[in-house]
Amino acid sequence: MKKMKNVTKKRTKAAFLLLILTSVTLSITIAVPIKSQAITPIEPTTKIIKIKYAVTDDAYINKGHPNTNRGSRNYMVVRNTYGYGGSSHWAWESLVKFDLTQIVLMKHHLKDAKIVSATLKLYYYRWKDNYPAGRELSLYRLTNDWSEKTVTWNTKPSSASEATDIAVVPNSTGVWIKFNVTKDLKENLENSLFGWKITDNNYWGNTNIPIVFFRTKEYGSYIPTLEVKVQVTLPHQKFQDDGQAIAVLR
Repeated sequence: MKKMKNVTKKRTKAAFLLLILTSVTLSITIAVPIKSQAITPIEPTTKIIKIKYAVTDDAYINKGHPNTNRGSRNYMVVRNTYGYGGSSHWAWESLVKFDLTQIVLMKHHLKDAKIVSATLKLYYYRWKDNYPAGRELSLYRLTNDWSEKTVTWNTKPSSASEATDIAVVPNSTGVWIKFNVTKDLKENLENSLFGWKITDNNYWGNTNIPIVFFRTKEYGSYIPTLEVKVQVTLPHQKFQDDGQAIAVLR
């Protein structure tokens, strides 16, 4: 009975590996069952899996219209809150969220799985009112759930007190602005399931505050993307059941 449980456990892990790896782009050969009476141990091999996630929720919120939802637009915007004379009701913040269930399951079932890197990419296609090149955009991890269909300034999710990363607005539009979120996924994976917000914390204090525009998933292309690289050790071990040797991964 104990032997049968071990076989079942191994085959379950093998099936999970196949499920994960077939959903990403990776050059791995999946071996077909072969007849054999012997089990030949093979040294494990380390592979880097590249996973690209499309955003599930994206929206922007407006401090000046705190009860208005803007989750259906094909763009989202970021603007500093301080206008002429120090007025402070001008803030626009952008929010993004991704479904990271796959990585959570991978980390749970494959104890040796390690997140190598994670990059959030937003497509910067337009600016307005004043040239924003050189301004810093701050990214904060969100700490409770929200929906693009209902979120407003007054209902916005809470966020970490320290910025995850800061990116500088480039000189030209039509490019991806990238944020390094590796630390969040390494240290706070299960607390990073609610996404991030993008803000401009640099005091402006005048008219025509610079506005940065990003595309959202409603546009259909150039949508917010999360790119993750995960290192896994493939067992390369063959399991035998009733004389059948199965090469899990080669």
